[in-house]
Amino acid sequence: MAFGISSKARVSPIAIEFGADAVKMLQIVPDAPGPIAVAGSAVIPYEARANASERLDFIEEAVKGLMRNLPIRGRRAICAIPAFQTLTHNFMIPRTDPEDIDALIDLQLRERLGVEPGRMILKNFHAVDHHRRGAARSDVACLAAKREQVMQYLGLAGRCRREVVGMHVEPLCVTRCFEDLLDDAGGAVGFVDLGAATTKVIVAQGQKLLLVKTIHAGGDHWNQLHAQRSDLDFDEARRMRVASVNGSDDGGVATATADDETHDEVLLTLIDELRLVTRHHRGRHPSLPLERIVLLGGEAHNDKLRGRLSHALGVECELGD
Repeated sequence: MAFGISSKARVSPIAIEFGADAVKMLQIVPDAPGPIAVAGSAVIPYEARANASERLDFIEEAVKGLMRNLPIRGRRAICAIPAFQTLTHNFMIPRTDPEDIDALIDLQLRERLGVEPGRMILKNFHAVDHHRRGAARSDVACLAAKREQVMQYLGLAGRCRREVVGMHVEPLCVTRCFEDLLDDAGGAVGFVDLGAATTKVIVAQGQKLLLVKTIHAGGDHWNQLHAQRSDLDFDEARRMRVASVNGSDDGGVATATADDETHDEVLLTLIDELRLVTRHHRGRHPSLPLERIVLLGGEAHNDKLRGRLSHALGVECELGD
C-alpha cells in the first residue's frame, strides 16, 4: 500500500524500517502543512518470516518495488534495525568510573549471556546508581545488534542504490520521536511497542533511558492462535485480525471473560512481563513514578487490548502515533 502528496519542498532522507511484519518506508517534507510526503509498506509473507535468507531476499525486492512505485526523492536513507534482531538487556554492575562501564558490560555479555562483544555493535546507557546488599551498584541499559546483520542491511541498501546516512535501534528512535512528551513529563514514561515478533518496552525520563526490555510475545503469536482456532493459514488469520482489530470481533485476542483469558497464553505472558517491568522500575527509581504508558505498534490499535493492559497494570495506556 502507499499514499503521498505532491510537494516541491525540501525532503528528508528516506526512512526504511525492516520490521518483522512488514517493510515500511517514509519520506517527509519538514515545512509542509502535513508532514508526511510519501509512505508505503510491504507485508512479509509467512514463509519468509521463518527463513533468514528468504526474508532478506523478500525485503530487498520489496524495497526495490517501493522505490519504483513511490515518488521517493534522493538517495540518502536512514534505516531502523529490526527490534527482534536487537539485544536489549539491563545489567547491574559494580559502581565504577564511566570510562570503565563498557569493559564491564562486555564481561557481563560473555559470562551471563554467552555473547561475544566483538561480533556486536553496542551502546550502553548508565541509568541509575544505588546500593544493593551494602554494595554500590549501577544499572546500565545495553543495546546491541549483530555486526553481521547490520552489514547485511547496509549491503541490501547499497544494492537498492541508497546511501545509508544512519542506522538506528528502536529505543533511541522512540525517545527522539516523543522528546516533547518526555521533556514535559515530571516522572517516567513507559513506551510499549506491541509488534509482530516481539513486544519492546522502553522506560525513559527526559532523554535518559532508564530501562529496556524485549518480551517474546506479539502479533504473530496471536495470529498463530487465531489460525489454529479457526483452521486458517497464517496469512489469512493475519488479514482477518487486521480487518477486525477495531470492530466487534476481538481479532484473536482473548475476550473479556476470565475463563477465556486463561486460554490466551500470549496475553497472560505479556501482562506478567509488563508487571515485572513496572515492579523493577519502582524498585530502582522510587522517586520517578511511571506516570503514563504509551502503546505503539500494530497491536496497539486494538481497543480491547489497550483496556486490558490498563486494568492489569494500573496505569492508563494511551495510543501513540
